[in-house]
Amino acid sequence: MGNATVGGTGKTQLVKWLVQQLQTEYKIVVITKAYGVNLQKSVWVGTKSAQQVGDESKLLSSYAQVIAAPYPAAAIELVKAYKPDIIIFDDGMQNPSFHKDLIILTINAARGFGNGRIIPAGPLREPIQSAIARADISILIGNEVCDYEQQLFA
Repeated sequence: MGNATVGGTGKTQLVKWLVQQLQTEYKIVVITKAYGVNLQKSVWVGTKSAQQVGDESKLLSSYAQVIAAPYPAAAIELVKAYKPDIIIFDDGMQNPSFHKDLIILTINAARGFGNGRIIPAGPLREPIQSAIARADISILIGNEVCDYEQQLFA
């Protein structure tokens, strides 16, 4: 799961929703990057504080088993021990270091892709067309919708 722009697309809320839909039939683990903290190794979020594992990791731990990891490979041993049916990596779209069976691109419906430029000139992590081409599913999140045709075909 990921987004083509920096922050605020509703990705974490979508992870929460997916977990709620799937958890009755599947054993799920969510892996997060633990933004804002300096983890040296992967940890189960459990009862740890948001200061220790990041606020998104802590929020998601109310809905699923969550591993806060400094990078994907650091979570392998914990994942192997847990043996989940489904692994959801919150914000792993641009990370080429692991295989993804399904990529979900989240897009803030009101902001879209901003000015269409890559960081630091704009909010994009990568070109719009490459993000859309790699995504298996693209989801607009929000009620206000910007003009995507203009952004995509300009």
